[in-house]
Amino acid sequence: MAVPGAVPVAPGKTLSQAAGLDPWAIYYFRKTSHDLTGFKFQTDGFWITAASTARLAPDGLHVAYDTDRGVTVVDLVGERVGEFPEGSRFRWNHDGSKLAVLNLAYPGARPERLTVWNLRTEEKDVIASEALDLEWGPRDTLFLSKGGDVSVYDMKNRRFTHSRHRGVSVSPDSRYALQRDPSGHGPYRVFHSRSGRDLTTCTLDALGAVTVDLEGPAFWVQNNDLGRVLCVSRTGTWTADQGHASYWGGRVGIIDVQTSELLLTVPGIGIGPSADGRSVWVYDGWDLTLVPLDPPIQRVVQDRVRSSEPRPEDQKFRLWPSPPPAPSEVTLRVKWRELRWGAKDIPWQERLVIVHDGDFVPTPLSVRGPGDCREAVRVTRINGSNAIEMTVTPPHYSVSVPGFEGRSLAQFEVGEAPVILTSRYGFEVQISVVPQLKRGLRREPRSGSISR
Repeated sequence: MAVPGAVPVAPGKTLSQAAGLDPWAIYYFRKTSHDLTGFKFQTDGFWITAASTARLAPDGLHVAYDTDRGVTVVDLVGERVGEFPEGSRFRWNHDGSKLAVLNLAYPGARPERLTVWNLRTEEKDVIASEALDLEWGPRDTLFLSKGGDVSVYDMKNRRFTHSRHRGVSVSPDSRYALQRDPSGHGPYRVFHSRSGRDLTTCTLDALGAVTVDLEGPAFWVQNNDLGRVLCVSRTGTWTADQGHASYWGGRVGIIDVQTSELLLTVPGIGIGPSADGRSVWVYDGWDLTLVPLDPPIQRVVQDRVRSSEPRPEDQKFRLWPSPPPAPSEVTLRVKWRELRWGAKDIPWQERLVIVHDGDFVPTPLSVRGPGDCREAVRVTRINGSNAIEMTVTPPHYSVSVPGFEGRSLAQFEVGEAPVILTSRYGFEVQISVVPQLKRGLRREPRSGSISR
């Protein structure tokens, strides 16, 4: 990890102030098999200027940082290998071979062009762009944002296309996006890209109730087995569990955005991701520690695989082939009506909807607008062509599932038999899976798809 001594770790306090480091230097930290090693180098020689951002290339060979004098690239002994005097924001690609830099016409101006520097060939590709933020996507594509619009730049074909994402930092599975301040500091929002639904509240609530004093960096964990895990860091006054006093401090956690499940939490302040995006550096007020994020993710993946495997006793007497893998999408029949006191025979409204993992099912609340993500009905897993798992927030809906009547369920399975949801806002919703039609027959219409 490369980090400036001036990076904030608490309200009104920087890492240099908290740990007694030089505020005018960039610090490079490396985790060896035995201990933590690090060294520093000055950012601007005689005319010292504090860096606001520093990033180690994923290959571990170079560090880029920005100051009010532009963007500078150095090797690990501090020798300069590249300079962009008009550079503002920058990002390394996934193997560290390219650096993308947004360039200003003059200090304080809006960016007017994008420069992509290939460190291996030393070629620079300059593209006209007024983007305010950028991030690399898969296969050396670039996500660029200006206001609320996000576009994708295909470097091979030198072409811009519009993107459905709401932010430039896209999850490894391409289903979610992080919308952040272009500076990389401060508040951010999490969006489901297909529906545009804001998942920030549901995601951050998993870490606990807190009055926030400092938002740490948020980033997607680069794990392809579960490509929707977000690492977040928050510092402030935490609401205590029952029987315990509230306290001030920091927490770092990783959250499955699709299920709002907290997979790991550690005390401390998140300083930033490792170069490969699979670990996080945490400062606890005394020590700087590298916390690997793959183990808790792998445990979740393995548990889910085991839960979907048939039991040995079922396999022993199986007289038919194993079921095919779960499809990527299913069709739901969604019916809803308003519950009015004393009214009878209120007509149902009906809609067919094609859904994928992580999609949100249209209900009277979502039809009127995205609303609060806690009021949403979410598909968390497709188990087969005729069964899916769904989640709701119990205070907003009560669920009536055969065999579980009267219970407050947050997670439940939906099949061909309708499941009834009763909203506290006076609506009744029925959801069922439309059986998959046999090959050669006409498929259900796609007019109800929520794809965008």
